[in-house]
Amino acid sequence: MFSVDDWVLLIAKRSGRALDVRLQFLMFILWKDYRVGRRVIKFEPHKYGMWSRELDSIIDRLVLNGYLNVDAVEGTRGGVRRIYTPTERGLRRMKRREPLMALANFAAYITVRQWAKAPLRYLIGHVYITYPKYTAGALPLALTVMELEDAAKHEAVGGA
Repeated sequence: MFSVDDWVLLIAKRSGRALDVRLQFLMFILWKDYRVGRRVIKFEPHKYGMWSRELDSIIDRLVLNGYLNVDAVEGTRGGVRRIYTPTERGLRRMKRREPLMALANFAAYITVRQWAKAPLRYLIGHVYITYPKYTAGALPLALTVMELEDAAKHEAVGGA
């Protein structure tokens, strides 16, 4: 009923500033537990657990179509992460759709609300512990948290 685009926008709205990893991990939980986007996206093993190329394309399209803004931040350990914020257009879309999303898939909606502003280390830990099959080839949990913590600081405080 609601597209992956809608769920990504909801995560970005509820987060305020959503790190690319938060979008990927939270969409993975929705995909795995509530079958959100099962026909559209798939997740593959990745350095930090799992990743969806299709989800990356959807996020890029949302930026291109003016629903999300993107900022690039560099971590002190190297690498560039992307942080997404909803635009006015994205917020207007969510104002209409969010109440209906809550009715259509209440459990998924509550999951987004629960994890959208939670510390990233808790979200990563939850995914690593709950879905070990999907994180088996990834960096160890502590190393993943260390590598992503710098970028997560930008997510929390609104940029550098």
